[in-house]
Amino acid sequence: MTGTSPPPDVARRFLGDVRSLLAPRERWTRGALARDVVGLSIDPAAAGAVRWCLAGASARVARSGGYRDWTLPALQRPLVEQIAGRKEPPAAAAAAAELASLCDALGLTDAAKMSALLVAFNDNGSLSDVLDLFDDGVAPLKMSALLVAFNDNGSHRDVLDLIDAAVAALPAGG
Repeated sequence: MTGTSPPPDVARRFLGDVRSLLAPRERWTRGALARDVVGLSIDPAAAGAVRWCLAGASARVARSGGYRDWTLPALQRPLVEQIAGRKEPPAAAAAAAELASLCDALGLTDAAKMSALLVAFNDNGSLSDVLDLFDDGVAPLKMSALLVAFNDNGSHRDVLDLIDAAVAALPAGG
């Protein structure tokens, strides 16, 4: 598995798969990476998952869509770059910054252990607080926190538009 960016054709296919998973409004959620049919939080890759947030959908597609040659952060990078480039992003991420600091302080690194924290801390704040986390490189948790914050503070249309913009920003060709 490599942390380098996938070729544009792979990134385009990945983003298309994420968009296809989220496009029907009934398959999108907030407040959890994924939900089952009764609305309970569930692992995004679980067979019972029927609704996903942006971060959960990208995790599910990465695990199940033939993208094992790249890390999740490498696959998510075009989405994060689109969020970072927006002039007026949805309110979000002081909470994500607090989350990242808390996880660092606790020494937690396993994404599954931190799902509850991601969901609990992604509802308020400023995107600039989260973007400051990227100065020293993008850790998987920090990238997922940014995507969760964007998802939970935007609309379904914001999420689909973000994916479309990330695809459009990819270089042409393979």
